[in-house]
Amino acid sequence: MRLLKLELENVRSYREATVEFPNGVVLFEGDIGSGKSTLLYAIEFALFGLGELKASHLLRHGAKRGRVRLDFEVNGKKHLVERTLERGKKTVSQGDGWLESNGVRTALAPSEIKPAVLKILGFNEPADPKSTSVIYRYAVFTPQEEMKFILNQKPDERLQTLRKAFGIEDYKNAKDNCRTALQSIRQRLSFLEGKVSGLAALREKIALLARAVKKGEGEAEKLEGDAKKKEKTLEAAERELKALQAEKSEAAALAAEVPRLEQSLKRLHALAQDYAAEIKRLDKKLAEKAELRKPEKASSEIAGEWKKADAALRCLEGELAKLESKTDSLRDLVKKGECPTCGQATRNEGFGAKISENEANEKRLRAEAVEKRSRCDELARGKDAAIRAESEYAQALGKKAELGEAAKRKAEVEGKKKEAEKLAAEGEGELAKKKKLLQQKNDSLKGYAEKESAAGLARAGHAKAMAAVAAAKAALERDARELKEAHTEEEAARVFEEELAKRSKQKAWLNDFFIPSLDSIEEHVLRYLNAEFNELFSKWVSVLLEGGDLDASLDEAFTPQVTQGGFEQEVGALSGGEKTAIALAYRLALNALVKRECAAMAENLLILDEPTDGFSREQLERMRAVFDGLRGGQVILVSHERELEAFADKVYRIEKKAGESRVIS
Repeated sequence: MRLLKLELENVRSYREATVEFPNGVVLFEGDIGSGKSTLLYAIEFALFGLGELKASHLLRHGAKRGRVRLDFEVNGKKHLVERTLERGKKTVSQGDGWLESNGVRTALAPSEIKPAVLKILGFNEPADPKSTSVIYRYAVFTPQEEMKFILNQKPDERLQTLRKAFGIEDYKNAKDNCRTALQSIRQRLSFLEGKVSGLAALREKIALLARAVKKGEGEAEKLEGDAKKKEKTLEAAERELKALQAEKSEAAALAAEVPRLEQSLKRLHALAQDYAAEIKRLDKKLAEKAELRKPEKASSEIAGEWKKADAALRCLEGELAKLESKTDSLRDLVKKGECPTCGQATRNEGFGAKISENEANEKRLRAEAVEKRSRCDELARGKDAAIRAESEYAQALGKKAELGEAAKRKAEVEGKKKEAEKLAAEGEGELAKKKKLLQQKNDSLKGYAEKESAAGLARAGHAKAMAAVAAAKAALERDARELKEAHTEEEAARVFEEELAKRSKQKAWLNDFFIPSLDSIEEHVLRYLNAEFNELFSKWVSVLLEGGDLDASLDEAFTPQVTQGGFEQEVGALSGGEKTAIALAYRLALNALVKRECAAMAENLLILDEPTDGFSREQLERMRAVFDGLRGGQVILVSHERELEAFADKVYRIEKKAGESRVIS
């Protein structure tokens, strides 16, 4: 892997920056806190994402959006990757980015970029976007504060870290998976052993049940034969009883019918007597005669004459009343002597004559009124007599019609009487016939009780035989069911038995062959790597601490072992410069081994963050030998030591003014 160009926009203290990376040693030099390490974090962010960093630590304060673009080359092929940072209302998060390979640019979500980059680099490790790349952190770039971390790790933790860096953690993972599988197999074996523990007893039970089923089949067959014989006996008895039951039913029907016929005859005789009494009554009624006399004049006609006479009377009486009133008025005027209206004298012959004339007319009118009143009374009496005559005539007509109906009724009743007498005669014959038949039926039923008892005994014998058959079949079915269930259980247990044998072989193979083989392979690989690592580590220690009495090597757990003047020395007891030299030598050796194991690292990229912390001037001078030994690759170096400028092929000066960092070529 080789870096080509880095572009920053609003990343930490940088507003904008572009850096190109040539081959050889590239030095970023500047004061502490000027922003040198930010460039290294930006490279790691572009490749692998945030990892353990927070997005808010990378985006420049006050900026809404940030961007990092990295151009790099792997095995001669150029790739470009860009990631973005976006500030929301409350948090800062990654935005969408892209990856360009072979001139084809693909837009990707933040979580999709890291897997694609790992694939390009050939790093065999998880693509979790929340974790850093172990290979990159230990073989390419280790932050300043983590330079000595690997030296202070516990041996087993350091060994696991190196497994990841060398790409051989698959051996340990395989062994861990095998042990997990073995635990599962042991649990399964325990379960299977429990399942097959009763298999021998189950097979013995199957043999016993098979014999019981065979015996039960013979017994059931014998009992069924006996039941069939009893069934035939029962059928014969029931046929005879059924015939008698039919006779009994007919006898019962006759016994019920005879009283009904007798009652019917009684009703018919009573009906004939009633008809005879009614005929006698009708004869008496028909002996009566009805006299018919029609009125001479209708009452309605006489009523009309009465109305006319009464109206004439009332008219005459009205004229008489008027005349009498006039006469009375004339008499009053005569008494007064003169008319109060006109003052004319009234006591003269004219008024007297008029009064006499009126009195004569009154007399005549009274005589006519008497005659007319007498005529009205006569007509009223005639009307009442006519109404009575009409009523009597109507009654006579009704009686005549009633006598006609009586004659009809008599003829009808005489017919019904003859019909009732005929039905009575027929009923008496039918009754005699039914009584005779009933006697015959009763005679034939005298042996019914005996037949019924015989049928009952046959029925009980057959029921007992069938119960025995049912019991034998139930026992047979129970044994057969148990046998079937036992076979099913045996079949299931046999599956467990076969699986037990298979699992036992798997357990033996994993325990006795596979895990020991993995141990042997891993031990061989680690021994080989340890020898290579130890040689490189010792070489770089001798370069960095040349002329001293300090020697360093690695034990089997890759732990640095230091001797000084022939005595063992704890790494923690060394001076700051010596500890830094030990850590740097460890890093250089690790980088060389990872380069061999990873195809993408063939170009030997190494990023060093303040690698000379605590170095003396002499040790700084020895860095020339280190860089000479790393020729042919690309070394990115961050340091505040100006002495290192003489060893660099390209120097960038990092300056920070007013909170903003700038890269100066």
